Amino acid sequence: MTNNEINVGDKNQLFYGLSLPSHVVDDINVDKDTELVFDNKNDVLKAMKLYKGSRFKAFHNIDDAIEYSKQVIKPEECCGDSNKSVRNLEKSLSPFSGLHPRELARLRKAIENDSYETVNQLIWSNPRFLVSSGDTPVILMEGFRYNSCHIAAKAGKHNILQLILNTVSDKTFMKLLFPYDADDVTESRIKFLLDLYLNTPEKGFCETPLHFGCKFGYTEVVAVLLKYQICDIEKLNKNSRKPYEVICERKGDEITKRKIQKLFKSQIYLPLFRDDFSAQIGKPVKGVVHDSTVSALAGPMSADEANHLFETLKSPRKSTPQQRKIRLTDSRKGLERIARNICKEMNINWIEFWPFLNCSIDLTADEGLNRLEKHLRTVYYELDSNFNKSKYNYNYSLSESQDMKSDINSLK
Repeated sequence: MTNNEINVGDKNQLFYGLSLPSHVVDDINVDKDTELVFDNKNDVLKAMKLYKGSRFKAFHNIDDAIEYSKQVIKPEECCGDSNKSVRNLEKSLSPFSGLHPRELARLRKAIENDSYETVNQLIWSNPRFLVSSGDTPVILMEGFRYNSCHIAAKAGKHNILQLILNTVSDKTFMKLLFPYDADDVTESRIKFLLDLYLNTPEKGFCETPLHFGCKFGYTEVVAVLLKYQICDIEKLNKNSRKPYEVICERKGDEITKRKIQKLFKSQIYLPLFRDDFSAQIGKPVKGVVHDSTVSALAGPMSADEANHLFETLKSPRKSTPQQRKIRLTDSRKGLERIARNICKEMNINWIEFWPFLNCSIDLTADEGLNRLEKHLRTVYYELDSNFNKSKYNYNYSLSESQDMKSDINSLK
């Protein structure tokens, strides 16, 4: 029905004016015969489908509807909020799509089976295994709504749990999904997501991963979670009980219970900072220090243990002649060697950054030895394959291997 054919006699009649976006107006060369005013809602809805991006508005007066139809929607109005437009553009450019429940079940089973390499490969192949479209933890088990941290904590897989938390905290990982974010926005996303992974209660008994670790007596799981300052140790479950109050309720003996209780009292860490020129022992702090200059970290431990370790490493007078000799002769890893041995004597966890592995780990532990063995195997195959290539490439790889050898020798 054209503008001239519309019935204007009924006072209760509604008239629908259709406003077109500028690109549509240019494409169809709108003239006075183009139908843009309607007296039937179905007709205007059909026209909207024909002219993508158009809008309509209802009026009691046909002249108002005609005036509205003469308006042209600007591009920025058509797109709506500019920030939203940018976010939609980024989403459309992202190579990572949502995952089928079958794929999520694969990740859940890999966590439960402690398949470290499989979990690592899956979450880095598609960040959507950990980050949902709403920037929240991905649910791996419906019903109780377990995310990957719930699964790992309940199964007692502390290595997998640490891997997940490390990955979520990794800027490189987050940049895979949001490559256009500024650094401060990336950090904000990481902090938000990490908080949700650590403190979101499941739907059954409203328990967090820390509740699971305590309840089932998984000392290593509790140690991993308590490293993070934002881990809420006061969170209440459905029965109004804190994680500390459910220690070994379902599993574990008195010895395990005392160990976990000690972890709650021993949340102090001692960082070691190193740059290109020197190394320095930091003051005891509560929670893990996230700093690119942290070369090593001791803890968790009690405040008294932290102060004793700090004074021992800080004051040369309290060092033995052998320790002073190590400091003077080994500028590369001298302070780390001393701290590592003292931590071993005091039964305190110790991790340090190894450049050839590009991670912080205890190479004397089983996990560290496994990572080292895998790396050495990779280096062996690379050297073997490069043997017949250019001398420059071979010598470069050999130089890297010599640096690795020097680092490993520091473990002695």
